[in-house]
Amino acid sequence: MDPYLRQEKRKANAAFLSWLLVLIPSLLALLLWLSLQRVVDIMLVVSSVSTWSWDAIKTFAFIGFGLVWLAAVFLMQNLLYRSALRGMLISRILQLSALLLGLLACSQAIRYPLGEAEVSIRSVLPVVLEAVLAAALYALYRYARARWTASSALADEPPPKRRI
Repeated sequence: MDPYLRQEKRKANAAFLSWLLVLIPSLLALLLWLSLQRVVDIMLVVSSVSTWSWDAIKTFAFIGFGLVWLAAVFLMQNLLYRSALRGMLISRILQLSALLLGLLACSQAIRYPLGEAEVSIRSVLPVVLEAVLAAALYALYRYARARWTASSALADEPPPKRRI
């Protein structure tokens, strides 16, 4: 096959995979957006902000988080596209998912020190599971990254010389 056609086919496959797989981190980011909205509600109740301002603050937070989410989706897609071209797509998906799950666990755990949620096994278990899953995904990312680095280092190394 022509090298130019092979390169274009690789770019097309990378674009398709990046748009398809950006759904996973974008859904996690959407859950984070909703969780942060809840954190804003809690912070308004706990703080000494006038109740007349609550509606405006909630609206601006909703719009602000929405714009950040939209920008993050496009940035994640671009990051996944570039990673797919380099052959690191799986490790990048693991990294993004671990980061977003960790942030989601933190945004849900902040409810407990603020007194919004009572501490019980039933309420803490999902937060702990999210944190454990984030740590496991990050460990898998580190493993995949180390394996990719080792394989690329071996590919760049010249073959050993034979002694006669």
